[in-house]
Amino acid sequence: MRMLAAAFLAVALLATAGQAQEVHQGSVSGRLRSAGTETPAGGAAALLTSPSEGFLILTQFCSSGEARLRGSSLGVIPKTFSGCDFYFPGIALPAGENLICENPDPIPRHCLVNSVLQKGE
Repeated sequence: MRMLAAAFLAVALLATAGQAQEVHQGSVSGRLRSAGTETPAGGAAALLTSPSEGFLILTQFCSSGEARLRGSSLGVIPKTFSGCDFYFPGIALPAGENLICENPDPIPRHCLVNSVLQKGE
């Protein structure tokens, strides 16, 4: 229960770092962007960089094994289990944020992110 509360708090704090996101009826709208990569054993691989204009809203992170998602300024983005995590309504990423998949496992792992790109105000 404490871990779930800590993850929720971390997501809430991270959502403010990307400035504004427009939410209509509980969801964001815009263009869907997806990116995936194979991450080497014990290594890291770049997944996606948020644009310098507009807002990129992270909505889902999927990985196999213990692979985790790290933002260049946000740090580790909370994940609850191996598989897919959904962030509702999403985490607003700062402009130019680099998302990296880190793999502590001794075998290669795959990572995937889904996000929504919104035009700036």
